[in-house]
Amino acid sequence: MRGRRHPEWSKAASRGTTAAQPTARSWTTPRGELESEGSARTDEEGSDHVGTDRNRQTILRFYAAISRHDWDAVADCLADDYVFYPGPDEREAIRGREAFVQHERGAIEAFPDLTVEVLDVAAEGDVVASRLRVSATHQGEFMGIPASGNHVELEYANFSRCDQHSRIVEDRDFVDSLALMQQLGVEAG
Repeated sequence: MRGRRHPEWSKAASRGTTAAQPTARSWTTPRGELESEGSARTDEEGSDHVGTDRNRQTILRFYAAISRHDWDAVADCLADDYVFYPGPDEREAIRGREAFVQHERGAIEAFPDLTVEVLDVAAEGDVVASRLRVSATHQGEFMGIPASGNHVELEYANFSRCDQHSRIVEDRDFVDSLALMQQLGVEAG
């Protein structure tokens, strides 16, 4: 996938669109206009702000459900053909909503107090970019690493793509794996 971009990301970049910093209720658009949840309008380019807002809300619900360990609510946010890329190697993709839920349950076994905080969200069309902070205590085996009892706090980025029903069809995480391993007490070498 290196060198290829999603068409919506390229379109946003070519227009010089910048991400606004949202709050829970309102945010400023790239033109400096104030928008709020549920606003319904299209711009001169025909962009569907209703769909964009719904996609943004889906992402917020998704991470809140993960933090609550509410697997039914997590699954409700995902399309049937959902694909999760946890890292740059596309061969490691997790395909399907049930496979993803099982993956997350495994993470919760290792980190039972895991929470995800949404720090920033920017949405355009079917693409939602998020800056997130995960916080958890390593209390079970994770990737072959025995429980360390270490507290982990890590910021990472995610790009999601949603379908016409505002369900997530694709997620790509960008995580500093070295920082994670260091916090788990794994020495480089």
